[in-house]
Amino acid sequence: MREAERRGMAINSTDVQETSDGIRVRFGLSDGDACVSWMKSVGLDEASYTRFMVHATAVRLVQEAMSGEIADFIDVFEKVQTLHHR
Repeated sequence: MREAERRGMAINSTDVQETSDGIRVRFGLSDGDACVSWMKSVGLDEASYTRFMVHATAVRLVQEAMSGEIADFIDVFEKVQTLHHR
């Protein structure tokens, strides 16, 4: 969130809704009733869910803005990751 703020990125309701929709589809909660039922089952209220989605949106937007920089390091990252298999 702080990086998005530092970059002057505006996080609007359309971006937040896009993030929420993507997560809900990915986890089979595209039906509104299914999402509400899941939220109730885990004790998650709408305000907390929305606050999380705002932060998740900030992460997504920063990642998108930095995608070129990130792509430049993928090859090196994959090589360093081989340490886990050493």
